[in-house]
Order: sequence, then C-alpha cells, then structure tokens
Amino acid sequence: MRSRLRLPVAIGGGVVAVGGVLAWGRARSLGAQVRDADPSIKTRARLDATLQQGRTFEKVGWALMGLGAATVAGSFLFLGESSPGAQASLLPTPEGAQLSLSWSLR
Repeated sequence: MRSRLRLPVAIGGGVVAVGGVLAWGRARSLGAQVRDADPSIKTRARLDATLQQGRTFEKVGWALMGLGAATVAGSFLFLGESSPGAQASLLPTPEGAQLSLSWSLR
C-alpha cells in the first residue's frame, strides 16, 4: 500500500513546491515595482501595502517550497517498499538514550 502512495505524494509535493516558486516570483515582482518606482504606487499607503504583500508572498513562497521539497524527499525515503534488513532501536543510557539505525540495500 505504501509504495502505491509514493508517486502521488511526490507529485503533490512537487505541485506545492511549484506554488511556492510562483509565490516567491510574485514577491520579486512586487519588489521590482517598488524599486522601479512604478507609477501605480502614488501614495504612502499603497507603497506600504505593496511592501507588505511582497513580504507575505515571500514568506509563503519559501514555506511552500520547503514543504514541497520535504514532501517529495520524504515520499521517496519513507513510502518505498520496506527493506527486510531495516532496523531501529532505542536504548536507554545514563546520559539519555542511544538511537541505532541499520539497513540493508538488498
């Protein structure tokens, strides 16, 4: 079941990442409008609104790009067929805990 979800999840992550690139591109466009003294920006309030929109699009763009990239990577790392040699163990120690991971590429 997990391996059948790998491709749709990866495609969804790619779509989210593309949305992030588009939002980031819109932020760059708004920044260029301010830098180039676009004639449509006539008041201080309009300038502030344009700058705020640019900041918002930039934050959303970076967040979506990161989320999309993590989703794509995670789908290939964690939704594949399970390896018979994969093991994880957590052992308590006096200092905290020891995590041990091992796997086979067979």
